[in-house]
Amino acid sequence: MNLRNTKVGEKMTECEFNVDVIAMNDVARHAGDKTNTAVSKRLNMNRNTVANVMKGKERPSSAFMFAFVSAYSLEPEAAGKIFFKYNLPVA
Repeated sequence: MNLRNTKVGEKMTECEFNVDVIAMNDVARHAGDKTNTAVSKRLNMNRNTVANVMKGKERPSSAFMFAFVSAYSLEPEAAGKIFFKYNLPVA
């Protein structure tokens, strides 16, 4: 996901955000959902979609993010760290 922020007269800047798949899986496993089927039932979403997001093959939709945050009672800061992890360049 590329989020771009430009202002008139300024050079375009680009921020990359990644999903912290490991942290997302840790949240689900800590709540007792050891399989993607269990996660999909908790989120009331398609198992294939959930599996693809949980494996990092697909970016989560806003509906997925909202369902995940609600189902696992995540604080906004924790949700932000999972779904909007900065992809900082390594020098």
